[in-house]
This record gives sequence, structure tokens and C-alpha cells, in this order.
Amino acid sequence: MKMRKTALLSILFVFVMASFLYADNLKILTEEMPPYNYSDENNEAAGFSTEIVKELLKRTGLKAAGGKISVYPWARSYKMLQKDKNSMLFSMTRSEEREKLFKWVGPIASRTIWLWKLKDRKNIKISTLEDAKKYKIGAVLGFASTKYMEKLGFGLDLCNSEETNFRKLIVQRFDVLTALELAAAYHMNKQGKSFSRLEKLVKLDDRYDYYIALNINTSDEIVNRLQNALDNMKKDGTYEKIKQVYLK
Repeated sequence: MKMRKTALLSILFVFVMASFLYADNLKILTEEMPPYNYSDENNEAAGFSTEIVKELLKRTGLKAAGGKISVYPWARSYKMLQKDKNSMLFSMTRSEEREKLFKWVGPIASRTIWLWKLKDRKNIKISTLEDAKKYKIGAVLGFASTKYMEKLGFGLDLCNSEETNFRKLIVQRFDVLTALELAAAYHMNKQGKSFSRLEKLVKLDDRYDYYIALNINTSDEIVNRLQNALDNMKKDGTYEKIKQVYLK
């Protein structure tokens, strides 16, 4: 009887320890949104936000499940975040409609979205958002900015990635697209085109910032550890040091 009790206690101890270990492992998800987060030439997650997240893991002792940050299409990552406890997704716009669906750490980046056109498209004349409704606008399926434009009544040409969106702009499949300034420069360079070929038109949205979103069932202890680490990164200059690399 004593041996059986000891064996049961041992099994219980292993189970409890495994639970603690699992609690410190997060399924970390992101998408293709360079230069914030994207897959590099080795198919590893890279970018500004990715570097911030890696530094947070280092400071908190939390670990990525499977030892890596997984890069998936946005719609798939979003569904996984809603379903899987101890999962997190970045970089996500913290909007009113999402506020109560997740727990949040951030902000990890500012978010000001502009309308852009090719500079040589002289026939496109936009000085207000209302003017832009006369034109076909390229947008990425599932993006918060896309949903915002749909509410405002824009005519949209949808695709699955920002890279595809810029490729279509260059060949004039539509007239205008939306992008962050850093992202616009990145994607033009990636297509072998100069950023100077773009013309910034009007501001679409600067109401929100980018955050890390965590599954609603993630423990507050994990959320607080991540938030405290991020706050300390900003205080000690680490955050700004990482940011400056992507502003060159």
C-alpha cells in the first residue's frame, strides 16, 4: 500500500511539474507583415516586432512552444489564437471590437496608415478620404484597416498578403493601396522599385497601436510578466535601440 501511495505521489508530482512547464510555453504566432514580422531566407521569423518578442521571452524566461515562432497567413493565426490556450499573436491592432476577445501586451509599435499611389499616375487626384472612394483600392483580407475601409464604403480589391498587394499596385491592377510608411518602403525595395516612386496621399487611420494579443484564457501572471518586461525595455533604451535599426 505504501509503495502504491508513493508511486501515485510520484505520478502526481510529474503531472504538476509538467503543468508548470507547459504554462511557461507559449504557442507564438505571427504573419507576413514586414518589416514588423515576416519569414527570412531561412524560413525563420524575423523583423522589428519579432525582435521585441524574442527579447521579451529572454527577459521573462517564457519559451516558444516547439522552440520557434510560427509564421502563418493572418486568418489562420487569428483562428489559432482564439482556440488555443497559452497562444499569442503579433503584431495585432488593438481595436474596440477585439478588446474583450483577447488579453493584451503593448503597445509594441505605432500604427499610422496612409493611402499611397504610384507617383506617375497623374490621373489619380486624392486630397481627402472621400476623394479616394472614386478609385479602386488594394487591401489585405482580414486586416483591421481593410475592415475599417469596408465600413467607410470603399471599393476594395482584396488579396492575401501585403507583398501581393504591392505587386498589383506596380502593374496597375488597382489605383491606390494602404500601408504603413516603413512597410511601403520595404515592399517597394523588395519589388526592386524605389520608394521614391510612391506618393503619400492622405492619412487613413492613426487611432490605434500594434500589440501582442494573447488567448483570453492565458493566465494574468504571464500577461503581467510580458508587460513588465516590455515596459522595462522601453525604460532602459533597448526598445529604441532595436527600432532605430529599422529606421535606416
